[in-house]
Amino acid sequence: MKFNLEACVDKFAIIAKTMGLNVDNISPREAAEVMIEELYALIRDLNIKCDLKAVGITDEVLDELVDAGYSVRRLLDNNPREMTKQDIKEIYKKIM
Repeated sequence: MKFNLEACVDKFAIIAKTMGLNVDNISPREAAEVMIEELYALIRDLNIKCDLKAVGITDEVLDELVDAGYSVRRLLDNNPREMTKQDIKEIYKKIM
């Protein structure tokens, strides 16, 4: 979500309001950031594991994982922001 923030500020701000978050007196960007942080908090509260190492992914297979992810064009073509292989790799590194 953080990767797509720039392309989705207004949509994320609307989601923040829909979630009932107190975002009335802040900018749309700030509201979007609050929404993202609230979703991350929910993920933590629900104990949802997002760590790739926790599911057995190692640095040695990272490039293979990037190539596999990049090949799923139907998902990438519908992403609000264009993604390069390097973008995907950086996202994966952040969740390792």
